[in-house]
Amino acid sequence: MKFSMFLNQKSEVKESFVPFLKELRHTYGIKIEHIRCDKAGENRALEDLCIEKDLGIIFEYTAPGTPQQNGVVERAFATMLGKTRAIMNDAGFDEKRRHLFWTEAANTVTHLENITIRKGMSRTPHYLFYVSDAPYVQHLQVFGKLTIDKVLNTTN
Repeated sequence: MKFSMFLNQKSEVKESFVPFLKELRHTYGIKIEHIRCDKAGENRALEDLCIEKDLGIIFEYTAPGTPQQNGVVERAFATMLGKTRAIMNDAGFDEKRRHLFWTEAANTVTHLENITIRKGMSRTPHYLFYVSDAPYVQHLQVFGKLTIDKVLNTTN
């Protein structure tokens, strides 16, 4: 299962991520045991906060300038970024709209990743996590395209 979290600044990581970790633990019974990240300052602050909140998470730091040590995540980021660009290209967005809708496009890609069955899987990541199919699958539309109903409702 993949999740997207959009922040204005890296310094917001610790305020956003700890509640997310707690939600995973309390709502879904998932306890995060390890986090691998680079030695950026916001990650050190996050580690300090996790220690302070007694979350029991072990932080593993990669060597500087070696993204390949976290290859699975780095590849997933590159793939998601490529898909985000692709759906905005398909929608024909100009630079202004790209900037305006980037987070929405990235969030859409995250949802699509979670409702897509991969090679070697018999169920979607969404189903494996929530034990149910995503309720919105039958309502999917092409990203960036207006439906006639939306156009009519905005002109009235």
